[in-house]
Amino acid sequence: MKKKLAILCALGLVLAVSLPAQNLLRETSEFQRAQELRRQADEAFEEGEYERAIELAAEAEEYAQLAEEAARHLWWGYRARSARTRTERGITRVRNLGEPLNHPDRFEEAKEKFDEGSALIDDEEYETAFNLFQDSLALLDGLRLAQDVLPAYYTVRRIPERRDSFWRIAEYDFVYGDGFQWRRLYEANKDVIQDPDNPRLIQPGQRFRIPEREGETRRGDWQP
Repeated sequence: MKKKLAILCALGLVLAVSLPAQNLLRETSEFQRAQELRRQADEAFEEGEYERAIELAAEAEEYAQLAEEAARHLWWGYRARSARTRTERGITRVRNLGEPLNHPDRFEEAKEKFDEGSALIDDEEYETAFNLFQDSLALLDGLRLAQDVLPAYYTVRRIPERRDSFWRIAEYDFVYGDGFQWRRLYEANKDVIQDPDNPRLIQPGQRFRIPEREGETRRGDWQP
């Protein structure tokens, strides 16, 4: 009776594996082999061939463990490839921001980790690759253009209490912070105003280019 109970316990443990993705288990050839051995062990047990049943159950358990390892490998492969896609999109997003970035060194490190992870996917070292992609995503988080990037264009506004003029536009901190720089704006935008010889004739809605000074980086439009 004790032998029968031991065999029943052994048969019950076969394929009793714990996986984050149980559905991948059935995709492995090891699982199919374990199932077949389990069936043979059941038959041997029913026929009273207990020693044979124990041998088959033990072999089935070995294949069940191999199936678990194979399924975990597939699962990490899926996670790693998914993380690579997310990381690649993140790198593209940051690259499209332009330069300079607020933390260019972090961006370089993120790209290095992405390249390392991609190489490991080719070697099927999925878990390590996944962790590298996660590290890369963490580095990409919060990257943006540096705060000293200034607007390259300004659109004239209708401000009742303070009518825009080249002088007043030049006074804005995000332009030059100095009204005496108005002529720089005027010379760069003569072709925009109605009378190129009269800098006073500017109208709301006109879009002026703000020339860069030495050491400045300008990009995009100023947003009020």
